[in-house]
Amino acid sequence: MVTKYLGPQFDIHGGGLDLRFPHHENEMAQSQAAGDGFANFWMHNGMVTFEGEKMSKSIGNTVSPSEMLAEAPPRVVRYYLGQAHYRSVLDYRPTSLQEAAAAVERIDGFIGKARGRSTAPAARASW
Repeated sequence: MVTKYLGPQFDIHGGGLDLRFPHHENEMAQSQAAGDGFANFWMHNGMVTFEGEKMSKSIGNTVSPSEMLAEAPPRVVRYYLGQAHYRSVLDYRPTSLQEAAAAVERIDGFIGKARGRSTAPAARASW
């Protein structure tokens, strides 16, 4: 399927850290056995958990993007999803979006204060 849509070699292949071994090694071995180069770069993201437990459809503890967006503005959801390093675990809790909203408000407050002071000559010189 990869060769059909991306060609015999492509730039980036990604997936969860749990797929590194043996899934991705098997994909690479199969492609190389067929004479293809497969991916130039591999990126593995950390897992998403729900209150410390692996988030999974089979367990029934998933939260969809539309559910998150029903609870918080897109900017807050983006902040929450982007706050963790891409290979770190991102743990979702019922209060996660409230905490992200508070962080966004603090950032907005800081930017507002910085803009108010940025017009003063001394403030510009210190940057």
